[in-house]
Amino acid sequence: MVGAAAESEDTASLARIIGQWSTYNSGEGDANTADEKENVLYSMFSAFALFVGIHIKRSVKRPKTRARTKARVTRSSSAAVHRLLLPSAKSDYKLDGFDEHFKVDSLLTPCEPDVAVEPQDVKSCHDVFAFAEFKKNTANLDDALNQLILYSRAIYMKQHHRRFAWALAGCAKQMYACVLLHDAVLVSPAMDIATPTGRKQLIGLFVNWSLCEEHQLGYDPTIRYDSDRDLWTIDCFDDQEDSGAPHQYSIEYVLFPADNLLGRHTRCFVASPLSGDSDGPRQVVIKDSWAAARSTDDDDDRSEIKLLGKIKDTLASKNVDFLYPEMVHGGHVRFMINGNVVVDTTDSIFNLFGTSRLEPPDMDYQESLQTNSAASGNDADLWKQQYLRAHRRIVLTPIGKHIKQVKDQTELIVVLADAMRCHSAVNRHCNILHRDISTNNILAVDVPDSLPRGLLIDFDYGLATGTVRKGSQPECLGTLPFMSIGNLTNSDTRRTALDDWESLLYLVCWTATVGITSEDRKDTQEKREKEMEENPFYIEPPIFNWKRGTPIDIARQKFSHMDTAGDFKLYILGKFWPRYRGLKMLAKELHKALFLHKGCEGAVVRMVYPEYNAFDWDMPSSEAEANSKLYNPLAMRLEHEKDIINGLETVMERFHKRAYDLYTLKQKRNESVDTAN
Repeated sequence: MVGAAAESEDTASLARIIGQWSTYNSGEGDANTADEKENVLYSMFSAFALFVGIHIKRSVKRPKTRARTKARVTRSSSAAVHRLLLPSAKSDYKLDGFDEHFKVDSLLTPCEPDVAVEPQDVKSCHDVFAFAEFKKNTANLDDALNQLILYSRAIYMKQHHRRFAWALAGCAKQMYACVLLHDAVLVSPAMDIATPTGRKQLIGLFVNWSLCEEHQLGYDPTIRYDSDRDLWTIDCFDDQEDSGAPHQYSIEYVLFPADNLLGRHTRCFVASPLSGDSDGPRQVVIKDSWAAARSTDDDDDRSEIKLLGKIKDTLASKNVDFLYPEMVHGGHVRFMINGNVVVDTTDSIFNLFGTSRLEPPDMDYQESLQTNSAASGNDADLWKQQYLRAHRRIVLTPIGKHIKQVKDQTELIVVLADAMRCHSAVNRHCNILHRDISTNNILAVDVPDSLPRGLLIDFDYGLATGTVRKGSQPECLGTLPFMSIGNLTNSDTRRTALDDWESLLYLVCWTATVGITSEDRKDTQEKREKEMEENPFYIEPPIFNWKRGTPIDIARQKFSHMDTAGDFKLYILGKFWPRYRGLKMLAKELHKALFLHKGCEGAVVRMVYPEYNAFDWDMPSSEAEANSKLYNPLAMRLEHEKDIINGLETVMERFHKRAYDLYTLKQKRNESVDTAN
């Protein structure tokens, strides 16, 4: 319908298609007719985008100078930067890197102003500016928004220089602009294509997108593509340096992409210095994230930059024999806007909309929002109530790989033991709790001719224990399915290192069930899918419920799974991969130390009644009730915290030594075989 339209053609043909859109009638019809009518919206939207693009190109001159980039859009200039937002040539199709079940209705891709105004062949999420999702009536707006939320996750995952994203939802003749932020999805009032005002609003949006600066589109001007050297560069800052000049690095590969639409958007890159900075390490990890913050300066005692600085200063003098994250540089991302240096925060994003962010009423619990959530509501100013997030970038050593890349249970046990040695030292010497032990926060560091070492990373949820206000409610935060029961229930029981050790137990159980290697994980998934397809009575391992439902739902599951040794064996240990005997033994001992310690056995809160003689059947029930008491083992174990932690550390040390003994024995056997051959 639109594919043949070219810039040299009379725009009247496009205008006629747009006119059809303004008279669009969803109707009822049968299923086939309804599908066709919805599909027509894709072509109408494409015609509108091309029509606007032609007029923008005719009316606006291109700036004389521009830094070009590989992605065609990531440019930074002190003057207005022009680009055209053009539609895709295809509709209702799957992009490379998309979930196999997802098909995008339409999209906009940024192009150089001198390209021919025609539909573009867009194959990858790398080249998407905004997705557009359509429904045939306004009653399905929520469905369109839900699909946009799912699809736009791929933008953050594939475009490492995206700070926030745009999207468009269309319901019949109504168009809605969407801004996808870290804690909310903002939706504009309807722009009615059937009215001159609505068309003018949508045209104005396209024009502003074409003329504004890159940071207003949601791109990060401190991450650039250098076409001369065919590499991406990234600016890193150090808040302790007076000059404020960035340290420039070239990105070698992505360690972790931002894999969630909401939340911190944490990304990790492996990089090397651009300049001849011989004093610094030749290879580093750069962590880029939007952490919840109280402020953007040194007064924020929750800042990971501040916590890592304390860890470095403290452990450097201890001459420790384990790895810990050593910060090279740490600072807040900043760039120029209208001649002024701006620190990148949610406040700077709100300034783009000509308004100011409002503090939510429950500021005491802001850290809880670091778990993924979204704000919603009908109040006119409710959308402005967003928590402050600061865009921070930290340069770290040493380099590690994801824990999912270890080869076997021997390597995994060594890596976990090393990470928990770091955890204990940081807690003991620096008074810092990590509070997010998970598979994403423990790296394996390769060592030549030996087992890998473990490295505990990501102190975004870390807390200096001396900063907790007396009487304050503990926060519910962490990573499912590894959160402790007390964390999941958001109980008023004080959070301690025991919660992190409990998370370690869940990590061991999870890994031993789903598989250590990629082959094992794939095999587990295929077996589950086959069983669910062939056996209507199939019941999958209970551990998978640790990712489903609300935090309270998950806590209830863990209560029953952890309460006794029998429950733990039945629900959890019995579902491990049979050959993971070492992990099974480790999990059993960790569970015993955490949940079966004398004086605080179990996980379930229960009433304890006084013992009485079996012949005292006439004891009044009121007397028995009066002498009963509530028994909360998770609260009681705080009284035994030191003993329990000592026991847990002993368990890990023993398994660490056993792993090295097995590795040494295996090496000797291999040497004997080589000698014999």
